[in-house]
Amino acid sequence: MLLTRILTGKNMVLYILLLAFISRLAVVLSIDPFGSDTIDGFDYHNHALALLNGEGYPARGSLPFMRPPLYPMLLSAVYYFFPHDGYLTARLVNVFLDVATCFVFYKLIILIWENRKVAFLSSLVYAVNPLFIFFSARVRVEALMGGIEAANGKYIIMGDADDSYDWLDIPKFVAKLDDGFDLVQGCRLPSGGGRVLPGAMPFLHRWWGNPMFSFLARLWFKTPVHDVHCGMRAFTEPFYKRLELRCTGMEFATEMLINASFLDCKIDEIPITLYPDGRIGKAPHLKTFRDGWRHLRHYLMYSPRWLFLFPGTMLMLLGFAGFLIGLPGVTITGIGALGSITFSFT
Repeated sequence: MLLTRILTGKNMVLYILLLAFISRLAVVLSIDPFGSDTIDGFDYHNHALALLNGEGYPARGSLPFMRPPLYPMLLSAVYYFFPHDGYLTARLVNVFLDVATCFVFYKLIILIWENRKVAFLSSLVYAVNPLFIFFSARVRVEALMGGIEAANGKYIIMGDADDSYDWLDIPKFVAKLDDGFDLVQGCRLPSGGGRVLPGAMPFLHRWWGNPMFSFLARLWFKTPVHDVHCGMRAFTEPFYKRLELRCTGMEFATEMLINASFLDCKIDEIPITLYPDGRIGKAPHLKTFRDGWRHLRHYLMYSPRWLFLFPGTMLMLLGFAGFLIGLPGVTITGIGALGSITFSFT
């Protein structure tokens, strides 16, 4: 009865925020402030002090990944106004930021699923788990990268949460990883044994975009897959750290495959079925021509042979062929006093 009253009450979100605040405050007050499980890392503390001392922003790659780049600046600002208890104050500020994130999470679930009970239960899981990783990043892939960095399991499996993939296929991916593969890619296209249900993929993506980019990946980068854009894949943690991925957009999945090919990693693919998008009232986030150009540009940036060498060689050969064709019709009619040559085209 109590849960029913909470779920149907108007102050549902207040209960969520209260739980989020109490759980995070308890963590702040109970754990070692500089331990490995702290909300704010010791490295950020040192970087913030360095900013206050005028030593500048830390070099790229020296920061832990779990916070945005401006986070040391936030800490240094808190330290400036609270010089004696700055670290504790910064952790309290972080508590309020996480509570605000919980509220945003609740609102997003309502917006996406249009179900208050689902929003309450999902936000409740976030609220009572202080170490639950949730990134409010600008683009989706940054949140994905953050979740991958935070994962501490042996294997990592990713996929779109829009009912387009069957998660009962996970044991197949795990079995391949157990066999020693570094990356196991799903394949939705029939060329790789997959299946695309009616309405699951736009016509242009199905018959031109995916097959073309998959063919280019096999030709240019020797990537042994038939569906480079499949979002369901599995890989090991050491493999992911070796890749040193940089893309934060739709090219993230493509960069993973290309870098894996460059490093001669063991790649395999598993046929899967693509189902229609299960989201209600939300348009697809993909833009055919914009995202297609971004992927093609990414391919060209990673393959200077196909961007410069091969096209340049072809143009040079065409020019040489034109020269050979026109050469028989060129005669030298005379040489002037200054050594100039006059050509007569007949």
